[in-house]
Amino acid sequence: MVIAEVVPLVHLDASRTLLYAIPPEMLPDLKIGSLLRVPLRARRVQGVVVSFKRATKLKTMKPIERIEMAVCVDPETFRLAQFLRTYYYAQLGECLNAILPS
Repeated sequence: MVIAEVVPLVHLDASRTLLYAIPPEMLPDLKIGSLLRVPLRARRVQGVVVSFKRATKLKTMKPIERIEMAVCVDPETFRLAQFLRTYYYAQLGECLNAILPS
């Protein structure tokens, strides 16, 4: 099973990425920088794929609900978000949300 590491575009209690299972039918279309709709607790939020993993210690994971944009964040935009995160001590998801068009 392939796993997507996703940065949710919302404020979280901790600055971290979350892991989601990739449904087999989405695998060919999913790329780093894709904008997704993912479950987060009792709501649905947008998130951006930052990497892929082949294995994890987690026993269960929620699946990605849908791909909203094939490639939304290019490497240059991601570097800008990382700079903003360190400069303003902000969460990466909040920085990505601030620089992406609505």
